[in-house]
Amino acid sequence: MAKKEIKNKYDCCKGIWKKFSDKQKLIYNSIRSYKQGVIAHPNTDLPKEEWATLSHNFACLAAWES
Repeated sequence: MAKKEIKNKYDCCKGIWKKFSDKQKLIYNSIRSYKQGVIAHPNTDLPKEEWATLSHNFACLAAWES
């Protein structure tokens, strides 16, 4: 059976994505799927671009630390 490729759902840059193990890719996708209130203070309403940057950085950190 062929190994199933893990999809880069949130368009992580290819340079980082290809360095992630399968486990790290799953962690990255999981963290990026969180809503703002899970990572940032619930009363904080960040603009979409700022939230994308924050969640990307948090997801990369979680993946690298795993």
